[in-house]
Amino acid sequence: MNTKRMVKLTALLLVFSLILAGCSSEAITEKTTATTAVTTTATTTVVTSVTTTTESAPTTTVATDENGNVITTTTSTTATTTSLVSDPTKPTTPPANTSQKIKATDMMAGIKPKTVAGKDATEDRFVNAHTQFAVKLLQGAVKGKQGKNVLVSPLSVQLTLAMVANGAAGKTKTEMETVFGGIPMAELNQYLYNYWTQMPNTEEYKVSIANSLWINSGSGIKVPKSFLQTVADYYGAQVYKSNFGKQTVADMNNWVKEYTNGMIDSIVNELDSKADMLMLLNTLFFEADWKNTYGQGQVSTGTFTTENGTQRSVRMLSQTEKMRYISDGEATGFAKDYKDGYYSFVALLPNEGTSLDDYIASLTAEKVRNALNSGAISVYTEIPKFAYDCDLDMNAMLSEMGMPTAFGSGADFSGLDTSGKGTNLGEVRHKTHIELSEEGTKAGAVTSARVQKGLRDASVCLDRPFVYMIVDNTTYLPIFVGAVKDITG
Repeated sequence: MNTKRMVKLTALLLVFSLILAGCSSEAITEKTTATTAVTTTATTTVVTSVTTTTESAPTTTVATDENGNVITTTTSTTATTTSLVSDPTKPTTPPANTSQKIKATDMMAGIKPKTVAGKDATEDRFVNAHTQFAVKLLQGAVKGKQGKNVLVSPLSVQLTLAMVANGAAGKTKTEMETVFGGIPMAELNQYLYNYWTQMPNTEEYKVSIANSLWINSGSGIKVPKSFLQTVADYYGAQVYKSNFGKQTVADMNNWVKEYTNGMIDSIVNELDSKADMLMLLNTLFFEADWKNTYGQGQVSTGTFTTENGTQRSVRMLSQTEKMRYISDGEATGFAKDYKDGYYSFVALLPNEGTSLDDYIASLTAEKVRNALNSGAISVYTEIPKFAYDCDLDMNAMLSEMGMPTAFGSGADFSGLDTSGKGTNLGEVRHKTHIELSEEGTKAGAVTSARVQKGLRDASVCLDRPFVYMIVDNTTYLPIFVGAVKDITG
């Protein structure tokens, strides 16, 4: 039987809250799910949102002031929507019939995306900055979470934070730019625009990215047209307004479900109509076939050993092929290509005696880039099937990375809200899910799984905790970074 290996990654990114009072951080939660004996896809999901709060009483007017700011104080929920993503080169798939489901009002009347100039996303300046951002996110995610699997989409996180940073000023903006690698927002917008709109995207390797901004019409927030124009131009953002309540919760979750192809059906549980001012959502979906698929005889029962010595029975995908082989003195690994070689699955296995957390703590942008630029040889690999969820509250992590002001009472988001009420970031949430599995595998095929071991120049067996990435091979930038510490099911 012709077997097929597919990986799906869905990122429903950052749930941001812009609030007057800071919100407490929640512990990372992780859930490992069992894969079925026969499955066709792997998925990864990411979530991000932002909300703002105010104690102002709602009014019932909608107007534009003399400076061009959009003043939203109405409780109307007229059923109109707009999608600003019309460029066919952008890796974003507009949802079907979304306007029939979302009741929030179109906030982009009179604002159309303009043609903007991008900057070359392969320039070392951007690649180094984004890679370092990815490394810091991974290090923050695993910190203090021994035994837990983690998964982060650096691209999803940065796209969302970058949109918010376009409304920041003063120290708040400076700190956020520092976290992004010291690139001024005007230039970062150009780099990110070129990057996300030019990612290879076909039926065999799909990338779908979408952004939306939700404004509470009863909050008194004044959103400058210049901010809306920027997020439309560089991020293709859809902008909605409504009086935050149960209907808006349903609208947001419908939007999320559509843009993740039904893989995530909700992200928001409730909204405070008096406190929450604004919500920002991003979704990222990735799906690709392996370049070299797995045959029936290339799957066997193996053992995965956790760092505490617990042994798990797992299904191992085994193959010998020419690929990039990685050896940095502290770990060995490989880069297995997806169809046409535009994306790859990269795994790094720390040397015996080196803990996964210690290895991750030692990573730098330079070390990752050097590893990804390694040469190709014949490599025998064993990859365990795995599936898990990861839910991260990123407030503390981002503060430690260098942007604490955004979360405090001294935050300055005057470029996003000119009402003068004072807002700061509240909850920054990141939710992911991944599955790796093959189609039509049977246990009886075990005996021929390692038939080519004698032909290899090197071998890497992922039978203990390891780091992995889904990488864009054009820039060698990681779309997802994760760490597998345990496999159950």
